[in-house]
Amino acid sequence: MRLVTDVTAIIVTRGDVDLLPIMETIPDAWEVLVWDNGLGVLRTFENEKWGIRADGLPDLSVYGRYRAIRYAAHPIIYVQDDDCVVSEPEQIAWESDSGGSAYGQLVCNMPHLFRGGEREEAVLVGFGAAFHRDLPAAAFERFGRGGIAPSVFKDQCDLVFTTLTPVLKTHVPIEVLDYAFAEDRMYRKPDRQKERRAVYDACVAIV
Repeated sequence: MRLVTDVTAIIVTRGDVDLLPIMETIPDAWEVLVWDNGLGVLRTFENEKWGIRADGLPDLSVYGRYRAIRYAAHPIIYVQDDDCVVSEPEQIAWESDSGGSAYGQLVCNMPHLFRGGEREEAVLVGFGAAFHRDLPAAAFERFGRGGIAPSVFKDQCDLVFTTLTPVLKTHVPIEVLDYAFAEDRMYRKPDRQKERRAVYDACVAIV
């Protein structure tokens, strides 16, 4: 496996957790952008020092990872959540570069199957995913408004992307960090499953 270097890694966070364990696993050759919903800034990570690329950015929740693509320097985008460590992000990007991105395919790391009321084959991007930078916009344009409130779309846009894009699953080991189980994490929101069902139904109506 060769190292794919034309990759921008994007992490979205509320800015209240230590990202260093994640950064230590990302290849040095990659660009790293962090969309910080807490501080309203887009941060870069180089040589163990933070730098500010822009400020005054809106809190876009999960959608921040897709908005950050406009600042990315490379054609292949790698994303993951801020509460897990992926052992080999380069393996996920390699699979994307080796055919997935060229054919409009999203590569999602699914070492465990998490199902929350969607179809059995539903997938997540939080454990590591790689794709061509143009794919999310194509899915979101296809979805349109979908009859979904903007605030719901910001939280559930991953579901739109994965449902309306061909997916290749891979199985790279991960470590889920302790704070992933905190009561204030997004997946514990009371209406989350109801919102996801509404978004998924809207996607199915398009398919």
